[in-house]
Amino acid sequence: MKYIPKRFDLPLPHGTALDVHPNSVFIVGGSIRDLLLGRIPIDYDLAVAIDPENFAQRLASNTGGRLVVLGKPGLKLYRVVTSSHVFDISKLAGPTIEEDLHKRDFTINAMAADLANGNIIDIANGRNDLISKRIRMVSEAAFAKDPIRLVRAFRMAASFNFRISRATADAIQMQAPLIAETAGERIWSELAKILETSQSVRFVRQMANSGLLQIILPEIFTSRREAHLSDSTDTNGFEYILAAYLELEERLLDPSEILAAFGIIGKQSPFTIPCGLLKFALLLKDLAEPPPLNLAKQNIVTNRPIEPIRRRLRMSNRETNYIESIILNHQKMLSLFYSFQKQRLSDTAVTRLFMACKDKLPDLILYVQSILASGTDCSTLQKKNFAMFALEMQNRYCNVYIPISDAPPLLTGKDLISHFNISPSPIFKFLLNSVEIDRLAGRIHTKGEALKLAGQLLKKKQKEI
Repeated sequence: MKYIPKRFDLPLPHGTALDVHPNSVFIVGGSIRDLLLGRIPIDYDLAVAIDPENFAQRLASNTGGRLVVLGKPGLKLYRVVTSSHVFDISKLAGPTIEEDLHKRDFTINAMAADLANGNIIDIANGRNDLISKRIRMVSEAAFAKDPIRLVRAFRMAASFNFRISRATADAIQMQAPLIAETAGERIWSELAKILETSQSVRFVRQMANSGLLQIILPEIFTSRREAHLSDSTDTNGFEYILAAYLELEERLLDPSEILAAFGIIGKQSPFTIPCGLLKFALLLKDLAEPPPLNLAKQNIVTNRPIEPIRRRLRMSNRETNYIESIILNHQKMLSLFYSFQKQRLSDTAVTRLFMACKDKLPDLILYVQSILASGTDCSTLQKKNFAMFALEMQNRYCNVYIPISDAPPLLTGKDLISHFNISPSPIFKFLLNSVEIDRLAGRIHTKGEALKLAGQLLKKKQKEI
C-alpha cells in the first residue's frame, strides 16, 4: 500500500445514501480503516453530531432495517440491523469529530469520513500508519482510559500482521499492570482472537516480553520445581513452550495431512480443530503436571487444572472442557507412544484414550507431535517412529473403535441384576466400564462373552473384599 487518498467515494450499502449536512454524520473507527484498506465491512460505526436517534430512525426506514436501542441514558447506542449489514450509531464523544477521534485507541482507528462528502478526517496520521503497517497509540493516555487496549494492540497487530511502534510498546510495558483492572471476559475475547490468527507466535512472545502475558497468565511462567521456594519464573520453560507452539502453528496452517490419515479428504469432515483453543492448550500444557511440593503435602488435588484461569477469564464450559481434555490426555498419548516404541502397546490403554478424547484424536496427535518435534533431543528416528505410531492410532480409531462404538453396549445394569442377582452398587460402574472397554477394543463381540467377562471380574472383586 503506497497511497491513501484524502477523500473518496464511500462504497456504502444500498439505502445509506441519506441527505446529511457536512460535519454532521461520520463513518468512524474500524469501519473507515477497513474501507481504506479496500475491505467492505459488514458492520459500520457511525458518529452523529446531533440527534443520533433521528438519524437511526431514518436509516432504518430507508434500508428496511430493524432499530434496536442499546446502552443506558447518556450512553445510548442505536443499532440498525438489515439483512446483510449492521449499523451502530452513537453521538459524537465531544463537540467535534476531532475531539471524538482524540479519545480513540490507535491511530488507524482514529480516522473518520464525512458521510456528506467523503472527506477523510485524520487527526493522528493514521493513513501513514496504515501504509507503514504500524500500530501506534493515539495518545499516552490511551491505555489508562481503557486498559483492554494493552491486549488489543497485539490483537490488531496479529490480525493485520502489523508491527507495534516502539513508543507504543514501551507504554504497554510501563502500564501492563493496569490490565488487572479489566474484566476477564474482555481479556479472553481479545486473547482468543490473537490465538486464532495463523501466525500468532511472535505476538505471544511480544506480550511476554512486555510483561503483559505474565500478568494475564502467571501460571505458565511459574516454575513448578521452585514455586514452593520462591517467586521465580521459568523463562527457559516458556521458551520451550513457544518452540512447541511454533511447531503446532505451522502444522495448523495445513492440517490436511493429519485429516487425510483419517480418510476424510473429499468428505464432510467429522473433525473440527479449534486452532486458537488448541494453541491455548499448548501454552497451558504444564498445568497437567503434578502439583508443587507444598500442595502435594497438603494433599490438594484438582481434576480441573485450568479452573483458576477459567474463572478469571470467564471462559465457557465448552472452551474449558476442550482445553482440559487436551492437556490431561496428552500425557497418556506420550505414554502410549513410548510403549509403542518398546512394542508394548496395550489395547486397553489405547481404548481408554479413545474413550477419553473422542473426536479430539487428530487435535491430540498434532499437539503431541509438536511437543516432540520441538525437543532438542528429538531425532529423525523418533519423528519417524511417531509418524508410524500416529498411523497405528488412526487405523485403530477409524477401523476398530469407530465402527464398534456406533453399536449399543453389550450389557446394561438390568443384565447385571438379572444374571448375577446383585443389587445396584458402585461395582456396577466398574463392571460396565470394563466390559465396554473390551468391547471397544474388539476383544469381545457378543452378550455371552460380555457376561462371562463380567462374571470373572465380579468374582475377583468379591475375593478382594
